[in-house]
This record gives sequence, structure tokens and C-alpha cells, in this order.
Amino acid sequence: MCAPITTVASETRCTPHRYLPLLHRRFGAFRIGRQGEGILGVAMGWQTNMAVWALGLCLGGGVQAAEILTYDTPGEKAGAGMVAPPGHREQVRSLTAYCGTAFPTLKGAAQEAFVRWVGRHAGFLRASQSLREQALKAPDPEKAAQFRQLIDDDMPKAIQSMARNALQPLENLPQPEARQTMCRQIIAAIDDRRFDLDARDPAIAAYLREITGRQPGESAAAPAPETLPALSPAARQDAAALPGRWQAVRTIIHLFNGTAQTRTTPCTIDFSVARFISECPGKDGPLRIVYAYHLLAPGRFESEIVEHRAMPNLRGRRSETAFQVDGDKLVLTAYPPVSATTPETAPVKIESLSRRESAPR
Repeated sequence: MCAPITTVASETRCTPHRYLPLLHRRFGAFRIGRQGEGILGVAMGWQTNMAVWALGLCLGGGVQAAEILTYDTPGEKAGAGMVAPPGHREQVRSLTAYCGTAFPTLKGAAQEAFVRWVGRHAGFLRASQSLREQALKAPDPEKAAQFRQLIDDDMPKAIQSMARNALQPLENLPQPEARQTMCRQIIAAIDDRRFDLDARDPAIAAYLREITGRQPGESAAAPAPETLPALSPAARQDAAALPGRWQAVRTIIHLFNGTAQTRTTPCTIDFSVARFISECPGKDGPLRIVYAYHLLAPGRFESEIVEHRAMPNLRGRRSETAFQVDGDKLVLTAYPPVSATTPETAPVKIESLSRRESAPR
């Protein structure tokens, strides 16, 4: 069982066992029998003890090592395997989102740390999702309904509550300088892999490798995505470099599940001084989105959707984009906001390379 963990920053303690009674009452005696040689080919008992639901999620707001958990039965491993990868992801997401928002100078590093974390965990996230999907296919309708309640309701609430507990000691530091220092340490620790599943919950990392046919210690990362060509150190980052019409050459999309896609859709972007229009081919004709934008800092602008006929509910949505202009090349990098409930295939980073078609009119 996971003992309460005293934080580095304060005397706040992470005590996830307070979320267990409801889960224990609902699933304490619940079991799924063997289902062939599938991913749930073990007797999986929902014994919601501390080891399953603590999951090493008590990061304590600092960068010290969390207690290493142990599991007594295959059922406990299977249960933890469903929730550990998304649970750790939500903690890393909430910590990096807080640090990037509270301290703009850390925003880029925080965003990149999160993207790299999900990339390293793509195999674990995929295996965890498969476990949840298999559980929902239980042949007994009553048991399948119980699993759905657990996966769709109880599990997200527990994950979000534990993530808030991890963030609270950081938020409670009285001095901004102390919070900023802690944020730098957290970002460095994430990049140093001290927040990885292999470090936080090695038994579950090993279990997920086992059920997906990976070798012990084998990387769970997705195949490395393509990279955009390096730009000159003299690439421009002033707004005056943007106006004109640009043709997309390549777009790399990093997803919430850790995978990445490369697209060569012939989209265009037409920048004016305060607006730009993105237009891509679609099944029912061109997909046209109009944005207003303004410079936040050299190499970074904020945009707001002002026209989106296909999805008018997106009007008013804002996002930040980094940009560099190197001669006739434009590189844009955006980090769409995500949350614990974001679909697995939603983008967490979009980077594109475009070439100038025409100068500003």
C-alpha cells in the first residue's frame, strides 16, 4: 500500500486512499474470467486496495522520487494498467500547464516537456486504452455496465482529484519566485524521465510491456516523427515578415496518445496585417477559417477564430502560435489546449512548413 507522501514544498500530504471506499463498495468483489488469449487473459479482480488506486500518482508537488508500488495479484496489475498511464499523463499535463501559464518564460519548455512525455509513453497509453476497451466487452451486460461506470465516471474523477493534489503544494507556495524555481525543477525532472512510468510505477510498466509483447526495458515510444528542416539562426520573428500567401509543404501533428502523423494536404494561409485565412480542400468544397491575430512577443502571436462556417461553435476560440520566417519558408508551431477528457487522437502539437507563394497585396 502507498503510504502518504510528505511534499518537498509543504506539509501537504497526498492521501488517495480517501477515494477508495466508493470504488471498493462498487467493485470490491467484481471479477472478469479468462477471455481466451486476449489482453485480459488473466483473472482480473477489482480489488480496489491502495496499491491499485494510488498508482504512484502521489508526486507530492516536488521532484523527489515517489514510493515504488508493488502489486499482489494479476488482477491488481490489470486494474492499475487501465489507469496508471492516463493518470500519470494528467499529472504531467496539469503541472506543465500550470507552469507555462503562470510563468510565460517557461511556457515553451513546459509545452515541449509534455509533448515529449506523451511521445515516450505511446505504447503504454495504447495498451492502457486496450485494457479499458476489452473490459467494456465483458459478456455479462451487468458487469459491462459496471465497468463503464468505473471507466467513464469513477476513474476520471479519481485521476483528476489526484492530479489536483499533486498541483496543490506548488500552487500553495507563497512566493512567486519559489513557484517559478519549482516549475523549472519539475520541467527538468520530466525531461530527465523522473516522471516516466518506468520511474514512478515500474511494475506496471513491466506488465504493460509483457501484455503487448515488448521486451523488458524496450522503449514504449512511438516511432520518431519526421522533423522539419532547420532554419537559419537569422530567421525573422517580427510580425512584418508574415503578410503574404503561403502554401503548406508539410504538417506534423503530435497526438494526445503519443503518436504523430505527417500530412501534406495542400492548404494555404493568407496573412494580412491583423488577420489570416486558412483554406484547405474538403469533401464539400474548401474549408475556410478566418482568424484575427496580434503579436504577443517576437516569434509568437495569439489568434482568435472569427469565422468558421463548418464549425461555427469554434468562433472565439483562441490559441498561441510560434512562428519563424526564413526567406521564403514559414514554420508555425502551435500547442492546442488539452485536458483530462481530451480524445486520444486530439493534437497536442502542430508544426508546419510553408513556402511563400506571393508577397502581400
